[in-house]
Amino acid sequence: MLLGSKDREAMLPIVMEREKESQSNLLYCLSCLSFWVSGWIPGLVAYVMAYQADRAKKHGDSVRYKLYTTVGMVAGTIGIISGLACIVLFFMFIFPVWYRHLYMDVEPDFPWE
Repeated sequence: MLLGSKDREAMLPIVMEREKESQSNLLYCLSCLSFWVSGWIPGLVAYVMAYQADRAKKHGDSVRYKLYTTVGMVAGTIGIISGLACIVLFFMFIFPVWYRHLYMDVEPDFPWE
């Protein structure tokens, strides 16, 4: 069933009222955390998407709001997961070799050999 423009305009306040419940502050926090954990690219993408979601919400465009919110959440989550994976891999493989070589005068014994 296709909705005419009158029906869409009548439904818009109801849809936007539901969207007010989920604010994009979570996206801003996620973008900052992603920026500091993983690097600036995923954090910047998440921040821009949060800003665009705010603008879409102000203009009453619920489709773009959902799109920007989803893309921002995905970018922020991927950034945080990749950053935490890099930190874990650093402390599992690189830090022990570097620490033993620098402070204990032991020749590096790489775990993958």
